[in-house]
Amino acid sequence: MEIHWCPMFVFPTLSSVKKLVASGNKSYAIGFSSLSNLRALTSLHIRYNEEDTSLPEEMFKSLANLKYLKFFFCNLKELPTSLASLKALKHLDIIGCDALESLPEEGVKGLTSLTQLSITYCEMLKCLPQGL
Repeated sequence: MEIHWCPMFVFPTLSSVKKLVASGNKSYAIGFSSLSNLRALTSLHIRYNEEDTSLPEEMFKSLANLKYLKFFFCNLKELPTSLASLKALKHLDIIGCDALESLPEEGVKGLTSLTQLSITYCEMLKCLPQGL
């Protein structure tokens, strides 16, 4: 499933969607709150989101099957601590997120299945949490 430049889109309950690509330069905060309706989701790519500086805290709580998460040229200053609920996450890519200042320590430490972390072109990111 791909959603491009539809910021008000609310995700219906779709039990078969495994991959979602959401891109656009408008705020997706409303739509991202409804991501919990995509419980079978294994791959999520968020691209070209220049408006949102944060994501809804509840966004990741129901995505128990998510294995691949990519943020590509987003204006996020922080990621929600609910990142820790992604127990199946294997790959986390953060590319070109210049406003990102830090990663949530509790969120990153909870990623027990993480095998690949890639952070590229994130100029404001100071350092990674200890023990990572």
